[in-house]
Amino acid sequence: MSSENSSADDARQVWDVVVVGAGPAGASAAYAAAVAGRRVLLLEKAELPRYKTCGGGIIGPSRDSLPPGFELPFKDRVHAVTFSNNGRFTRTRRSKQMLFGLINRPEFDQQLVEHAQKAGAELRTGVTVSRVEQHGSAVPDRRTAAVVLQGGETVLARAVVGADGSA
Repeated sequence: MSSENSSADDARQVWDVVVVGAGPAGASAAYAAAVAGRRVLLLEKAELPRYKTCGGGIIGPSRDSLPPGFELPFKDRVHAVTFSNNGRFTRTRRSKQMLFGLINRPEFDQQLVEHAQKAGAELRTGVTVSRVEQHGSAVPDRRTAAVVLQGGETVLARAVVGADGSA
């Protein structure tokens, strides 16, 4: 298990926010919470950077919600798109501004995680979350949840964000 900015007594700390999954959604959630002054732990089962099979297209609204100063690792910029109805009717939309861009996902994901870390989030990679408990002996009070990791370690949090994807 790799650990960055973490200590051996993580299980005894109560984090404000624990984010499960360090993809774009998880890294963005960790960044937002850290910028707001919360103590954030970002958990990822893979080692980073990691390969993702999904596409690397990013549109304007997604681009506009990135942290200030974030440089997208564009591989290509798309300024025209053609739509067709079974090849009979076509319509092409062109724009001087980029309609969407194609990015390298491992680079993009890694940069988002680095922004979250610079904002104060702590990252632990190579850890798998088994379950989240809201009741039981591991939970000290009603305001705390227990994030149980594979192997039995427990991390306590006031809020848990599930951003672990569907795979």
